[in-house]
Amino acid sequence: MHKEEFALKGAISMLIKKGFPGDGNKFSSLISQLYGLTLFKFVYRFSIV
Repeated sequence: MHKEEFALKGAISMLIKKGFPGDGNKFSSLISQLYGLTLFKFVYRFSIV
């Protein structure tokens, strides 16, 4: 795996775990998790090609 991909996936997993910065709301935290997961799948699909 390339360093860039690894760093991007690391950043996405951080986003999924913590939610967006300053986000204490559980609902918007859930949205950020879904967004992070979608982004991760998108990146992962392209990293296979």
